[in-house]
Amino acid sequence: MKKNISRIIILSTILFFSIYYAHSQTDSVAQLQINYEANKFKYILEIANQNYIDSINIQKISDNAFKKLLNSLDPQSVYYSKEEYETLQSQNKGEAEGIGVDIVPLHDTLSIIYIAKDSPADSAGLKPGDKVLFINGTHAIGMAANDANELIKGEAGTFVNLIIKRDPSSSVLNEYKIRRGEYNIPSLTASFLFKNTDIAYILLNRFSQKSDSEFAFALKTLQKEGMKRAIIDLRGNPGGFLDQVLEMLENFFPKGTKLLEMDGRHSQFDTTYITNKNGEYQNLEMCVLIDRNSASASEIFAGVLQDYDKAIIIGERSFGKGTMQRIWKLNDGSGFRITLAKYKTPSGRSIQKPMDSSDKQMIDPALSLQIGEGTSKNLEEMLKAMDGKTQLPVFQSKAGRTILGGGGVFPDIFSKNDTLTLLTRVSIQKGIFLEYVYLFLNNEKENIMKNYKNDYRKFGEEFNVTDQMLDNYQKYSISRNIWNEAYFEKDKNYIRNYLKSLIAYTLWDNNGLRYCFAKNDEPIQVARDSFLNYKNILFKK
Repeated sequence: MKKNISRIIILSTILFFSIYYAHSQTDSVAQLQINYEANKFKYILEIANQNYIDSINIQKISDNAFKKLLNSLDPQSVYYSKEEYETLQSQNKGEAEGIGVDIVPLHDTLSIIYIAKDSPADSAGLKPGDKVLFINGTHAIGMAANDANELIKGEAGTFVNLIIKRDPSSSVLNEYKIRRGEYNIPSLTASFLFKNTDIAYILLNRFSQKSDSEFAFALKTLQKEGMKRAIIDLRGNPGGFLDQVLEMLENFFPKGTKLLEMDGRHSQFDTTYITNKNGEYQNLEMCVLIDRNSASASEIFAGVLQDYDKAIIIGERSFGKGTMQRIWKLNDGSGFRITLAKYKTPSGRSIQKPMDSSDKQMIDPALSLQIGEGTSKNLEEMLKAMDGKTQLPVFQSKAGRTILGGGGVFPDIFSKNDTLTLLTRVSIQKGIFLEYVYLFLNNEKENIMKNYKNDYRKFGEEFNVTDQMLDNYQKYSISRNIWNEAYFEKDKNYIRNYLKSLIAYTLWDNNGLRYCFAKNDEPIQVARDSFLNYKNILFKK
């Protein structure tokens, strides 16, 4: 018996060192290849720098090469230049250095359209609609927004000088010497209760390092105001930090609930995420809005809630990013991220869409019997546009509802806003609406604030864009050589509400904008209506 044990130990030891040696040999071969290719890249750069017909930008060429290199692995593996990495880090941290303004060119003049709350610009007294004429003594008329931002941004503690014109009918100019500093970039950009309801609206534009605390604060505040149901808007949300979205999900589940499974090349990334606490909002009724640009952490949020029948998912099929990445920073300030693992929702769904375009998709005919003719038609139309051929995998929610896999999160109810005409799209792009709103508020801001004070909800319920305002807008748009009567008539109701929403945005920020715009937002209206039939939608089989 002892001889057998000894023989087993010897054989195991030989096997271990054989495997270790094989791995070491493989690693050595790979390292030799890496060294060879790195030297080849260096040689090509040297030859190009010495012999190319023009001078070359070595950094730009290298940046482009690194982007191609990582993107050849998969679409989510990305290289960031120093400037891109700084922007990414600011968004991820939820903080930035500068003065806290967004500037766009309107009618060849740079105009401030957004001021971050409690930022240096806010403290200095800058206002949306202010026109920037000089930046540090440099004439800014006709200047591109990117060039202006380069002059304005800078390290905390340094100063920027701006010459501002506020009243277009006056020749008075104001000078502001603003000390740059740190300011917050919120990921949760709107939250409120619809007037005379218990329905809350929460807008998340990404998942940063502060998203969980922002979300918790919003939930607590809205609960005190009477929230019993919530619409959580993740449309256009590209994702962000995994730990933040998992912390946020813990609000809705009992302790010990499985939220996610990760599967990576290395065992350290093979993880099952379980809730660590009893959520305070387990009985909150929710609708989650998604679209084709909702990705990554947004899809985890929507997919987990859908698997457990905790929310009605409304909108369009989401982006389909079911992988996790890690970011590395390089010594020169640039950085990169690579894919480390794939994830599955609790039902076993992979959110990752096929990367091979030859993997086409279509609906299993038997599924139409379960999901209804209307939903089936929407799915067929969507997949037809994708030239689909392969059957989508079918999963079940905790309550036994049919949910679809095959890439992205499929909504329970399909809904999207109507396509706008070219007139409206061009007018938004060129800032015609904003220009008119700033001119309108120059004369009417005092009356509006007198009537509505800080109550954007009262404004949203009571203020109307009159026919006279529309006529004035029409004249202004024509004066800017942008008009089409037929398109205007088609989008008239949208334009009326959009102007109202921009007025509210200028006076009350994102809450004002979103509150007013909700009346023109079909998915939000579908969500509000869905609460009337909430349990039947979620728990029918």
